[in-house]
Amino acid sequence: MGDTPNIGRPSRDTPASSSKRERAATTHQGAQHPLAAKLANPERRAHAVNTMYDRQFSGHGNSRHGAQTTSAQHGQRVLTGANPDGGNGRAVRKSSRWANQQTQLAARHSAQNAFRNGVRPNAAPEAQNGNGLAFSPNLGRGQTGQQATRLGSVRNPTGVARSPAHGAKVVLRPDGGFLTDFPE
Repeated sequence: MGDTPNIGRPSRDTPASSSKRERAATTHQGAQHPLAAKLANPERRAHAVNTMYDRQFSGHGNSRHGAQTTSAQHGQRVLTGANPDGGNGRAVRKSSRWANQQTQLAARHSAQNAFRNGVRPNAAPEAQNGNGLAFSPNLGRGQTGQQATRLGSVRNPTGVARSPAHGAKVVLRPDGGFLTDFPE
């Protein structure tokens, strides 16, 4: 009985108060710092970077098309023009959301790398004042998100159809900053 290791249990020789202190020290040392816990989750990390890019460049890719938005919000956007981030705009024919934050971040980085390498596509019609550059990064064959499409007209909508999206569009400002991005 004396030969078996006493791993993970308080020593038999110490008083109870000492073993409580040892357990408390072990628990404190083994606890993960809250920031470390947040950074350990790649989806949470990608969301933080996407949100930072929106703030830094006054864009709206993550706030209106991010994975945190819902299918219902995009259905409302095509019917009424209500944006997922709370603003009100015009009713659009299609509205889409990313499948996850990491896919959105990959699309953003791919477009920005192409921009840095001198690729200059035609002006993006989606961009404000036509000053944006639209990139269509290749993200493979997987599903990039979900798209809501209005059925009927703006004045006579008859519903919303939802379909998977397999492509991506990233619109950059002339200086390379993000304007918007969405799956298509």
